[in-house]
Amino acid sequence: MNASGVASRWTDSVLAWGRPSASLLACVYTCEAHRDLLERFYSSEVGNLLRETPGVRVVEVYADPGVAASHLDGNRVVLRSNESYQELSIKTHRMIEFSVRNFGFDNLLKIDITTVMTQAELGSPEYSERKAMDMAAIAEFMRLADYGRDYAGFVLHERAGREGAENWARKKGMEIDYARLFGDGPMPPFFSGKCYVISRRFAEFIARFGADVADEQYRYFLGSEDVMVGRMHERFRSIGPT
Repeated sequence: MNASGVASRWTDSVLAWGRPSASLLACVYTCEAHRDLLERFYSSEVGNLLRETPGVRVVEVYADPGVAASHLDGNRVVLRSNESYQELSIKTHRMIEFSVRNFGFDNLLKIDITTVMTQAELGSPEYSERKAMDMAAIAEFMRLADYGRDYAGFVLHERAGREGAENWARKKGMEIDYARLFGDGPMPPFFSGKCYVISRRFAEFIARFGADVADEQYRYFLGSEDVMVGRMHERFRSIGPT
């Protein structure tokens, strides 16, 4: 799909029950510590594409355990959740659940604000072995992606296994219980949490059935939200074609 194809697919709409609606709901995953990255993100190729394409609604997604309930504040979605790396699976589930309940959309884009970080900014242990991302390449993915699919993303991890997962955890100074979730086999295929797209029907499935999987990822797998979405997609595919 070329840029004009994206524009024709992402068309404005208003749902009969009055919820704000867009063909693409773009959730910019961020936190208070990364607020200084927002201007850079919106000035990037991805930010320009989101701003210039009709039918796209952009929201910034934060977590705050001190709020009484998850809510929308302007273009900020504030989730009642802890803001910690190990609880990202729970934050993501609540983001999807809130989005399904409060927005009309055909597709939901999750994109991490850290996609704009430079290699120098990625030097801390939290980002061990992360490479700076090419925002122009991400924008090109967004132009060409098949929005008729239930699940797509910028980087596919097709057969990630125990050794790689345990090395990833070790570099963060932590441990995971790989066997509890995956036995001796590989993980289900999943797209990197830096940038992926899910359909509304898949989002509804995650919202309804994903809380236990999000909690498992938190307890046994450092809250890896992208692996959670991959696990949910495997379950989703088992009930019908995608």
